[in-house]
Amino acid sequence: MYGRILLLDDGSPQARTAIPHAAAMATLDTSRVLMLRVSHAAGERAERLEAAAWSERVRPGAAAALGPQIEADPPLAEVAAALRDAEAHAVGTLVIRDDDVDSAVVTVARRLGCDLIVISTHGLSGIHRVVLGSVADHVVRHADVPALLSH
Repeated sequence: MYGRILLLDDGSPQARTAIPHAAAMATLDTSRVLMLRVSHAAGERAERLEAAAWSERVRPGAAAALGPQIEADPPLAEVAAALRDAEAHAVGTLVIRDDDVDSAVVTVARRLGCDLIVISTHGLSGIHRVVLGSVADHVVRHADVPALLSH
């Protein structure tokens, strides 16, 4: 059903609440999960990704599951381990360098042909949401594929 699942992880405790949801979706069949972190300092450019980047990053088996680890804190390896423990078929990582997290998530999903985006909400409301915006809100409104929100 959802062969390519994109899981956004910013390293926060709130973002980690989305892991069980991505794992549950991934274990329904042979779905694969790509964990995405958007960084202001390091990583690849989303607009330069090609569709083949999916198969380069996401492979079955623990040995080939992780791509290059650009950011060490907090480690994406922890998320990968949690997904593998939940019996996700295949897991991979991708760090994108961009100052606009909202657009980067949508661009990655489009360029890699993702079927589902799993993202946590940070529970912002009122003036905080108006001032800070919401990545989840932007993704829901602009992505071409369904988004599963976790809170």
